[in-house]
Amino acid sequence: QEAWLIGTLAGGVLVATLGPPVAILIDGVSFLLMAALLPLVKLRKREMVTGPRPSIFADMRSGLRLIRRSRTLTLIPVIGLVLNGVLALVTVVTPKLMEQLGAGAAGYGMFLAVESVGALLGGGLIAWLGNRIPARRPSAAGLLACGLIYLVMARFSVYPVLLGCSLLLGFAFTVLNVPLNTLMQSMAPATYLGRMFGVPGTVSTLGMPITLLLVSLLLDRYPAGLFFACSGSVMLAGCLAWV
Repeated sequence: QEAWLIGTLAGGVLVATLGPPVAILIDGVSFLLMAALLPLVKLRKREMVTGPRPSIFADMRSGLRLIRRSRTLTLIPVIGLVLNGVLALVTVVTPKLMEQLGAGAAGYGMFLAVESVGALLGGGLIAWLGNRIPARRPSAAGLLACGLIYLVMARFSVYPVLLGCSLLLGFAFTVLNVPLNTLMQSMAPATYLGRMFGVPGTVSTLGMPITLLLVSLLLDRYPAGLFFACSGSVMLAGCLAWV
C-alpha cells in the first residue's frame, strides 16, 4: 500500500511538471516494463485442496451470516460503500473544478501528489500508534476529519485551500481506512477472513459506479461546492453511526 501511495505521488508530480502527454507516455512504458518483469516473479507452490469446494455464493452467504452477528462488522461494509462513493464523486468533481480555477491537469496532478504525502504521513502515524489505542477511535476520527475537510472545500473552493485540504484528506483517509481493515481482521475467525473481506469488498465496490452514474447526470448543473458539501454531510453521518 505504501508503494501504491508513492506511485500516486510520483504520478502527480509527473503530470504537474511534465504535462499530461508525457505522463501518459511514461505510464504506458511502465506497464510494458511490468509486463516484462512479471514472468520473473516466482510463487511458492501450494498444496492442492482436495474434495468439494464451496461456491462463491456459498462463501458470501457464510460471510454475511458472520457479519450480522456484530454491529461493528455490519457497519464496516456500509462505511466502505460510503467511502468509495465519496472518492468517486471527488474524482469526477475535482478535475473540473481545477479547470475552472485555471490550474488544469497540472493542478490536479499536484492535488493528487499532496494527497499522497498526507496518506504516507497517516500511515506512519498508524504504524507508530500500533495497538496503543482501540482501532475504532482513529477510524471515527478519520470519518469526522474527512467530513469537516469536505465542508471546508465546499466553502472555500480556491486552489491554495484545496491543496491544503488534499494533504489533510490523504492523512484522514489513511487514519480511517487502515484501522477499519485491522478491526475486521481482529474480529473475524481466521477461517472466515476471505469471506469477511469479500463481502465488504463487494459492497464497497458498488459505491463507485453508482455514484459516477448519478454525478455524471448532475455535474454540469450544479457547482462543485454542492458536491463537496454532500460528501462532507455523508461522512459526518457515517461518523455518527460509527460512534
